[in-house]
Amino acid sequence: MKKRDGRKKTGRSATITPRDDAIMLALFLCRYLSTAELAILFFNSKSAARRRLAALVNKGYLEPRSLYATMPTWDRRGKCENVWHLTKQGFEMVAESLGLDDERYVPKQLGHEGAVHHVRTAEVYVAAKADLDEILGPYPAWSWEHEKRAQDSYRYSGRLM
Repeated sequence: MKKRDGRKKTGRSATITPRDDAIMLALFLCRYLSTAELAILFFNSKSAARRRLAALVNKGYLEPRSLYATMPTWDRRGKCENVWHLTKQGFEMVAESLGLDDERYVPKQLGHEGAVHHVRTAEVYVAAKADLDEILGPYPAWSWEHEKRAQDSYRYSGRLM
């Protein structure tokens, strides 16, 4: 549906953009990404990333979470950052678009250490994505898998762990 001035309607019922699809795919592959990581991948600034991510939260596709990237101690302040993950609706939408009927949403989110670990390992994804896309082509020419999905794939491929 369009507004009178020709722009697309925004809100829960609006369609999502190709960039929104790419954001949700990255979150599907990595499980957690920080605002800074998403800004590097898809936006010109962190403020633009925060605005669009907030819109995706309002549409019910993403959920924010605050984590200490560095824990506070007596002699230094900790660094708190927002990280993002898919809601059940967002997860199912991406899984369906990829034809992954066997993927199941895990409603229980990771503990602090596990979430921080996913965000830190996603730094490798963020650093490598542009170069790998250029050399190999975009997804599915190459794929990133977070630890849990990679372990499950290894176990179910018939190899022993």
